[in-house]
Amino acid sequence: MTKIAKTVWGSKTKLHIPEDYWGMVEDISLLVKDGDNPNRMTKEQHEGTWASLSEFGWVYPLITDKEGTFSDGEQRQYIALRHNEKYAPVLRIPLDDPRRRQLRQVLNKLKGEHDPKLDALEFKRLMDAGLDDELRTMLAITEDEFDKTLQLLDEPPFTPGPGEDETDEDEEESGLVECPKCNHQFNPEHFKAKGIKIEDESEDMEAHIREGKDRGLEKEHTVILDIVYKTEPTEVTERSISVAEAFGIGIDESIKFPVYTSFEISYDPTDLIYITGDSGSGKTTFLNLIGDHEAERGRKVISFEKTRVKNDETVIDGLGGNADEAMNLLSAAGLSEAFLMLRKYSELSDGQKYRYQLAKMLSRDADVYLIDRIGENLDRVMAKVLAYNIQKWARRKNRMIVAASTHHDIITDFNPNTLVYKGFAEEAQIRYRSAIPRDFSLLKKMNITEGTLEDFKQLERFHYLGAKKLIAINIFKLTYDDNLIGVVLYQSPHITLRARNQVLPRYKGSIKYKSVTDSINKDIIRLSRIIIHPKFRGVGLAVKLVKETMPKTGKKVVEVLAAMAKYNPFLEKAGMKKHGIVGLNDSQKKVHKTIEKLGGIPAMMNSPTHRKDFIESLTEKQANALTDALTTNLKSLLGQGYSGRHEGIRIIRDVASGGLEALLGDLIPTERVYLYWENPDL
Repeated sequence: MTKIAKTVWGSKTKLHIPEDYWGMVEDISLLVKDGDNPNRMTKEQHEGTWASLSEFGWVYPLITDKEGTFSDGEQRQYIALRHNEKYAPVLRIPLDDPRRRQLRQVLNKLKGEHDPKLDALEFKRLMDAGLDDELRTMLAITEDEFDKTLQLLDEPPFTPGPGEDETDEDEEESGLVECPKCNHQFNPEHFKAKGIKIEDESEDMEAHIREGKDRGLEKEHTVILDIVYKTEPTEVTERSISVAEAFGIGIDESIKFPVYTSFEISYDPTDLIYITGDSGSGKTTFLNLIGDHEAERGRKVISFEKTRVKNDETVIDGLGGNADEAMNLLSAAGLSEAFLMLRKYSELSDGQKYRYQLAKMLSRDADVYLIDRIGENLDRVMAKVLAYNIQKWARRKNRMIVAASTHHDIITDFNPNTLVYKGFAEEAQIRYRSAIPRDFSLLKKMNITEGTLEDFKQLERFHYLGAKKLIAINIFKLTYDDNLIGVVLYQSPHITLRARNQVLPRYKGSIKYKSVTDSINKDIIRLSRIIIHPKFRGVGLAVKLVKETMPKTGKKVVEVLAAMAKYNPFLEKAGMKKHGIVGLNDSQKKVHKTIEKLGGIPAMMNSPTHRKDFIESLTEKQANALTDALTTNLKSLLGQGYSGRHEGIRIIRDVASGGLEALLGDLIPTERVYLYWENPDL
């Protein structure tokens, strides 16, 4: 066998790689399977393929699209990884999804055996893409044969996940059924009961976990689980005798029920492990046993079930070392709404309490987090959002999470490295996955279109600044299944901005000159509001909405002054450049100093109740001093061009009805961050 030398991967592979392919070699464990490949191979064919690879090496490369999703070679990749061969040549071709599938159909017909139902799904996708005529020509099949295959769609097949392409020679795949809890489709054969359902995971159990030997999965740690439940002899009663007589069983003996028999699992210290299956199948036992084992190894383990919360603690104060950390944790748990952060735990709904308890658990420093029944008490969309945010947090922090649930619909968004399907008795299946970063699963059902002021008003209550009259130049909305879930509003720019003058000096000049103001109004637009429905926060929708709508404004520059940008980098992720924090001007500083001099706390003035109590505590002289400071600030605002004048006039109208309290609420100054985006096409 030829040895490959002087390469990064050469010392790590035993299979021959032709010299012409050297520039194409990459880590094949990172490639992506879409789960729709209809090709099937028996164990004998797997063995034959490995024998061929051993003898001839990589005669031809694996084939993917530019993103690394397979068009050809899934079976060879699977077989190679099973034999600890991680590197191979990969030909990445610029194919759209229909063409990638079409190429797979053509190449797959040359090898392996096909699941006809998955073939039918592929045929339907290609027909929808208008490629059915070409496909029939390439495969040399008639239109009747094509239509006959499509008829199999009445019984959709099991869609395997990454690494789920090994099938026994005589194994029959049954059709998918729908989970009554979450409507997710799955193969019931994976959950076929082979014994009596175990309702109570009691102390009558023999549980053993021992070190295992790594079988070439390139995982750091391997363990083997053996768990057997024992029943105590049944009390002899009239009814128990009737049962024994009816079914021909004994009632005075102990019976053992195996739950895991030499079940081997390998994992890395930062892996995400997800176990799913019916109630009573042993998921919680698996969770606890792995947790106990990791604790014995010296790792700190925290369980969701043992996380305690005080009823009277305020959400923002109950976790994290500081406000930034607390906000990040709450965002991961889907509690990023500003008003929720200021409420007490006892005031939250059941679903909000559950998510806060999760955030509380994550706030405690640990190596391993155990989450039983993850998201089971949430609606299924919220459960998907939570699963997506939790896995993002864990991977960013390099933490291990072991989670369990009866639901299958959050697997995609939790994106585990290891997936365990647990049936009854000792039946269990394990799948190792590449777990590459993925978009939120529901993103494909979301659309961005032009919106109206009415769309903005529907979501305005979810913005921390509350309801204020705004004049928009552009409004765009984000919808999910035709439901409004996001909106972004663009307004005319401020005419004078110190931060803009520093980064975009071409717009610097006196507002007395019409040419300067005309240039600013022509070229620049201000992102004024971005609102995502609280249910969908944290999954990247704000980034998507801003990134995709900035070019639609038709302006050369999009800018924003945002207080939240100090804590949340979503605007930078959308492509904006962060200049820095914009400090308070002289008139704003005067407002702050006046409030402090009068015994108040400037940051607390955003609270209507605190603001009212503060003003009512002032003497007439003190109230006049505060009014003077706020009026100076208002005059400064009125001098900031059309946008400033409009905002100033609105404030004056508020003051007419609300007096000093309204004036203070509108003009309390806050430090903000200046960000901007320059359109590369204009």
